[in-house]
Amino acid sequence: MAGAFDVQWTGIDDIARKIVFEPLANGGHMRIEYRWTGNKWVPEGREPVEEVNLECASRL
Repeated sequence: MAGAFDVQWTGIDDIARKIVFEPLANGGHMRIEYRWTGNKWVPEGREPVEEVNLECASRL
C-alpha cells in the first residue's frame, strides 16, 4: 500500500489548494480537498477512492 501524498497548486484566483490521498486501513485511500486561508489548510470535501495512480513526466 502506498503512503499518503498530496498535490498542491495555486489557481488563477490566487488561492492555494491541495488534494491529499491518505491510505485507509481496509485498503484504498481517502481523497481530501483543502483550501489555504492564509494561516491554515481548511478541508472542503472528501471521498473514499479504491485506486490511486501517480504519473510523473521525466525531465530531460
